[in-house]
Amino acid sequence: MRDISHLNKYRFVIETQEQKLLQKISDNQKKQVQEQRKYDMLKSCLLETRSQLLAKAEIAIPASAFAQYQHFINQLDKALRQQSDALAGCKMIHDKYMESYKELKLKRMKLNELVDKITRDNNQSANRKENQNNTEIFNRLNRS
Repeated sequence: MRDISHLNKYRFVIETQEQKLLQKISDNQKKQVQEQRKYDMLKSCLLETRSQLLAKAEIAIPASAFAQYQHFINQLDKALRQQSDALAGCKMIHDKYMESYKELKLKRMKLNELVDKITRDNNQSANRKENQNNTEIFNRLNRS
């Protein structure tokens, strides 16, 4: 009979790692949603500001007002690029976490298969031993 207690401890460690990783994935997804909202808000603000500038350009605005709009649009463009980078970072982290999760899940599945196989082998061995004992007892009784 092979002892599987050490494998069960290892399985517990893997399951704990898996749960922690799932929490990280969940937290990252929440952050990704927040970053996407910020990106969408900045993009909307940029489009609205450009639209306002075009509308005012048709009725002729002072050069200083035009320069202020242009400066603001440039700032929004810069913020949008930064937000896009932040969003890409979240997606990259998500992909990394998902790859780690798949690896842990595969380890856990293989470990479960091993534990199941050892358990079956132990049960079969115990059954064989019991059958041998029963056969010996039966043979002793028949000799008497």
